[in-house]
Amino acid sequence: MLKDSPNHEIEIHDSALSSHSWTSCKTIIEPTGATQILHKPPKYKHSTNSKHSISGFGDSIFLTQTDTTVGFVSQNSCRLTQVKERPPNKHYIRAVNSLRTLTHFTRIPSSHKKRVRRARRTTFIMPSGDSFRLIRERGHLLLINRLTWAYTTSANLSGEPYDEAFAREAADIVITPLQTKRNASAIYRLGKNRLKRIR
Repeated sequence: MLKDSPNHEIEIHDSALSSHSWTSCKTIIEPTGATQILHKPPKYKHSTNSKHSISGFGDSIFLTQTDTTVGFVSQNSCRLTQVKERPPNKHYIRAVNSLRTLTHFTRIPSSHKKRVRRARRTTFIMPSGDSFRLIRERGHLLLINRLTWAYTTSANLSGEPYDEAFAREAADIVITPLQTKRNASAIYRLGKNRLKRIR
């Protein structure tokens, strides 16, 4: 059940996010139990041609507890680069909600399909050089299921430690609670038949 309160916070009780549109920004109130979400109007206007994006959400920057850390999530990599002040030549990991979604973006080497399908909190660098993580963690999957896929990155300025005040100000949508940092994901580089652990 989704309950829309007067201050435009959304409490998530089931396995989907609301398609409700928010138009104002209020002081964020920490939840007492259920996850809550608060939307701020986007600071910039962008468009996306991705067939997987959702109107009104694809360009937004979410601040959320991911399956590994408190991070930014968005389908717009340019906005993430701008907010993080990150060198534009660096690529982001794509978080996907299913193996089927992953195959829209890349071909998984046959010898690694079972490993990718069963992996948890693991990032795979494909032979193409693109990085993907199949999301399994239930809480984060609520968001990724709604978006289908999104770029994911730590919620900090490039090269700087996490600052929650900065992260909340930079995000368009804040999903709470924001928990402490979890272990970073394992990273593997996949070849046609070979596997190399990066982290």
